[in-house]
This record gives sequence, C-alpha cells and structure tokens, in this order.
Amino acid sequence: MSVVHSITVTSSIKRLEQFSTWSRDVQTVLDYLPRYVAAGRKQRVFALPWEGVPTMLISANLFRKYHEQHCLEPLILPNQWQAYKRFIQQLPVNTQVDAQLKEGSQVYNYEQTISSLYGHGPNISMLLNLPGKGRYFLLAMEQGGTEPIPIRGPDGTGEPIVTKIEVAFNIDIAIYDHGDAFSLRVEDLLQEGYYFWNLVGDPHDIVAKAALIRLVYYFPEIEVSSDSEPGEWWEASLLCQKLFGVADLPPGPWGDIDRPDEDTRKQLISLAKSLPD
Repeated sequence: MSVVHSITVTSSIKRLEQFSTWSRDVQTVLDYLPRYVAAGRKQRVFALPWEGVPTMLISANLFRKYHEQHCLEPLILPNQWQAYKRFIQQLPVNTQVDAQLKEGSQVYNYEQTISSLYGHGPNISMLLNLPGKGRYFLLAMEQGGTEPIPIRGPDGTGEPIVTKIEVAFNIDIAIYDHGDAFSLRVEDLLQEGYYFWNLVGDPHDIVAKAALIRLVYYFPEIEVSSDSEPGEWWEASLLCQKLFGVADLPPGPWGDIDRPDEDTRKQLISLAKSLPD
C-alpha cells in the first residue's frame, strides 16, 4: 500500500535563507543514519490481550491506546533479558476464559521468542500464551534490524543532492528498484502549493520523515500531512531527538491526532541518549 507524505504551503515563505539550514540538518541525518542502523535500529513491541479477534482486524493504534490506558511501556528491541521480564510482568492478567491455557502451552523463554520479531517489521505480530498473564498479541511496530539503507540521488544512483537550494534523495535502485524520490527545492516555497511523496514503504522513508519534522521546525507555516499515523513517525522522532534535541511532530490537524504524552516524550529523550554518537 502506498504511503504518501505531503506538505501544503499556505503562503509565501518569508525566511527562505532557512532552507539552507534545513538542508544541513538533512545532511546530518544522512551522515548519522549508517551508524544508527549498524548499532541496531530501535523497534518497539506492544502488547494487547487476545479476545478472539484475528490479528489482521486489529489496528496498530489499538495497541498504543491500550498501553496508554494501562500506563504500560513498550519493549524496545534489541534489549537485555531483564527488559523482557519487566515487559511481561507489567501486563495485566487477561481474564478471558479462552486465554487461560494449559501449563505446557505457555511460553517462559521470553527473550528467545519475542526477539524473533526483531528486524522483521514493521507491524509484525505474534500470539503468545504467557504464564500468569493469559494470551496476548505482541506487535513490533518498527522495522528494526541492521540492514543498511543506502541513500542515493533522486534517480536511485549517485550521491544525494543536499545544497542550499535543493534536497533530493532516493533509495539505491540497484537493491530496491521501485523507490520514489523525496525532493524539495527552495523555489517550491515561493508560492502557495501542495507537494507529496509516494514512498510505498520505501526504506528511506525514515529520512523523509525526519526531513519533514525539521522542515516544519524552520517553516511553521508549512502544514504536513501523511497517510501514516503520527505514532508511526516514532523512529524519525527518535533520530531528531538524538541529533537536534527536538522531536516534536509537525503541528496541525494531522500531527495533533496522536501527540505523545509527557511520559512518552521522556522515554524518547532517554532512549535517544543511549544511541551511538
């Protein structure tokens, strides 16, 4: 399914000199990306009690809402054994009759079982029978893993274009032959207009999201929208927090739908500090 991000320029931008500052931020993200990926991309795992509903009918947003309602923290992969144990211990007991299963069918090796989700996202799930907790769906939101994300120029070859007047990049066409370019020129901001990028879940989507977060930081008069839910921008927000100390999603009708609460923001800031320099 296509993933479209868009911006609406509602009036002529007055501070066009900020474009070059924004392009430097995009270059910072591009320079940091290989180190971040090599250390292991962060991947959140959420839990939701099983109530007999097939997993394909459950949206990712329900997992996040359940965690907010019960003040639960997601498991961040990769992680240590103690983190898996804490993640399971915090879960409420699933009181559904069908969820109470025989002892032999329950999973005790949390780390080995749950860690099999790592690197196979986004939005990959499993159904587990947890001792003392009952049956739960687990959902890994982000991609995770250490597979490189080779960023090239807008045609999928050469080097990305990052100058004072233009930003344009794509995934390497040699390994991903249907990538869509992200591109924006300073002249695009001279008048009202609508611009969109159909990224179709491309690997370089994380860079496009980070670029848009930083774009609105410098040009708040630009309105950002996306087919992705705001919660799906978490990894890009994490990179922005690490690199720039600011991780706020773009304001407006889309970004305000699911704005993180204070506890989630604190967790993001703490996690960003643990990322490699």
